[in-house]
Amino acid sequence: MSDITVDHVESTDTIGARLNPFASKLSQAPHDIWTRLRNECPVAHSDELGGFHLLSRYEDVWAATLDTETYSSAEGTTVPRHPVRMPPEDTDEPEHRMYRKIMDPLFTPKTVKAMESWVREMTVELLDSIEDLTKFDFVADFSSQLPRHVILRIIGIPDEDLPELIDAMIALNGAYDDAERGAAAGATLYGYFAQKLAERREQPRRDDLISALLDGDFGGEPLSDLDMQHMLILTILGGTDTSSGAMGGMMLWLADHPEDYARLREDPDLMRTAIDEFLRYVSPVAYMARTTTKDVEVQGCPIPHNEKVLLGFGPANRDSEKFERADEVLLDRHPNPHVAFGGGPHRCLGANLVKLEMKVVLEEIINRFKSFEVEDYTKLRYQRGQARNLECLPLVTQRNNP
Repeated sequence: MSDITVDHVESTDTIGARLNPFASKLSQAPHDIWTRLRNECPVAHSDELGGFHLLSRYEDVWAATLDTETYSSAEGTTVPRHPVRMPPEDTDEPEHRMYRKIMDPLFTPKTVKAMESWVREMTVELLDSIEDLTKFDFVADFSSQLPRHVILRIIGIPDEDLPELIDAMIALNGAYDDAERGAAAGATLYGYFAQKLAERREQPRRDDLISALLDGDFGGEPLSDLDMQHMLILTILGGTDTSSGAMGGMMLWLADHPEDYARLREDPDLMRTAIDEFLRYVSPVAYMARTTTKDVEVQGCPIPHNEKVLLGFGPANRDSEKFERADEVLLDRHPNPHVAFGGGPHRCLGANLVKLEMKVVLEEIINRFKSFEVEDYTKLRYQRGQARNLECLPLVTQRNNP
């Protein structure tokens, strides 16, 4: 096994052990490195962030998502490990199943399908509120905002509380750049939900996540207030930036490939396969961590017990051994067994919701715009870390004829 230095553009020709998803190369332009890893070092070791191995081939990543006995989530799913244990993500069976049983009913295909009308209303309202739709930042003005409004409604947050919480959500998602601000945002959210849970406990139940948690049966016992706070904050984190990133990546591809946009305008049925293909191609969550519970060997490489392992969802989704023309979007790709949502019991809780948001947004974009292009590529930048999402996408558009 060899190691590959990939944390700085200027050092990619050096052999070392400095893989780091927070570094500029892997966050902004990782695809050549991912290709090199799959081809030359599919089980790469890094000494960064406390040390970890990275799996980059589809077959290895997929197998690890299913083998939860070997690849545990109980020691955290980030590198370095987040100081707070966040259920249900940071749990194994049977705990994980008991937490998810409480939350799953709010995110089933049938339940999410019933949300379409009000998700569309939010989408239309937000687009209509943009002062100049001929020139706007798709991420800052729209895609970063819509998922926040959607997920807070599912949780059960009143509209008047949105400004305070949205500020905290933005800060918490950017905690890797400003740890002090992120800690303050976390304290704000924990304090808010502690108060909200106390208020709602005495009120009639509603059709939202707060009510589901308050009535939740966790092995015959109610959930603790701290567990409920963790679960609400994790729902916010998982339901906002990744959705925005998926939509931003979709729009960037279509801006660069107007022929695909034209196909979608002419044949709306293509959306059924196109949404999954955009998710594969974008992979808004590029990596997710596990911890080995025993010594294991992958591709002939030994990984010791109690080692952090990054499952490379992004690299796996570009694996040419699994996907023909893996570095291209094929709107009609089928089947499409991508791992944008992970796999196994930890598959993303909000997968159905993300796909609904993308579908509604694409339909409303088609309703408004004949075409669009990127105004300035030098402004494009991506979030750093295990999630890799566009933070800026300035567009110039041509509206449909009235």
